[in-house]
Amino acid sequence: AHIASGAQRLNHTLAVRWKSALETYPEAAEQLRSLLRDTAPTVEALESVPGELTQPLVPIWTTSPLGLAEQFPATAAGEGPGEKPRFDVVLLLDAETLTVPAALGAISRAAQVVAFGDPVSGAPKPLTVSADPIAREAEAHVPVSIYAELARILPEYRLRQVHRGVDQELTELLSLSLYGGELTRLPDA
Repeated sequence: AHIASGAQRLNHTLAVRWKSALETYPEAAEQLRSLLRDTAPTVEALESVPGELTQPLVPIWTTSPLGLAEQFPATAAGEGPGEKPRFDVVLLLDAETLTVPAALGAISRAAQVVAFGDPVSGAPKPLTVSADPIAREAEAHVPVSIYAELARILPEYRLRQVHRGVDQELTELLSLSLYGGELTRLPDA
């Protein structure tokens, strides 16, 4: 029952935070009302509203690394030139396939970084567009992943339990050949 009511409790908590923010910041609330009445707001327009009001309304932003610069430009309203919007946490999914330059924009804006990835399952792929055959030699160079670089300086926690309904023999084969025998499989119900 407690888990089933989780969504309702979360909705209630967000509603209470939102109401409190509206009462505490009436000028920002009027700015947001005006913005919502007059246009379909963009991320940049929403960023112009003080964070004390938008954070309870939109506590999570999701974007791809390439969409980050477009959605959250380096100079946002209320910030100095060249400053970037800051985030409490940046989650990097499939970090083993993400190159360091592609991830720098996101992690440079974060107070905390959590990178999810499996270095065994993939690696970044170089992108080269050229008619020059010499340039194709650069394709042989595999860029370093942000996962590998972060693992060198940050704590790493490895998940080694398989939760999917994969055949036990396949799990054992993968475990022995790729993960040094560290994978375990949860039993089927």
